[in-house]
Amino acid sequence: MNTRAAEIVTALMEALEAKEFDKAATYLSDDFQFTGSTPRPLNKDQFIRLSSELAEGMPNISYHFHEAITTIDVERVPGGGIYGMLQQLGINIPII
Repeated sequence: MNTRAAEIVTALMEALEAKEFDKAATYLSDDFQFTGSTPRPLNKDQFIRLSSELAEGMPNISYHFHEAITTIDVERVPGGGIYGMLQQLGINIPII
């Protein structure tokens, strides 16, 4: 992964961790698609809304992405979405 891509992914995950959802949205492209732990793909707005609602319902939610970001390919992640990213990193946790 190039340095710029790693910086963008890190900034996105830090914004999600900080529950700064408007800021997180600025790191996603307009054609962003999240697939994995939802019954159907989510677009950018739906993903940000889901992240916000999860944080509201579970105020202490944490994705624990602090050190893992630098080792993945952000262009294509087998399995899709955050779940695919976790799987690629060898992290097997249920995403509800």
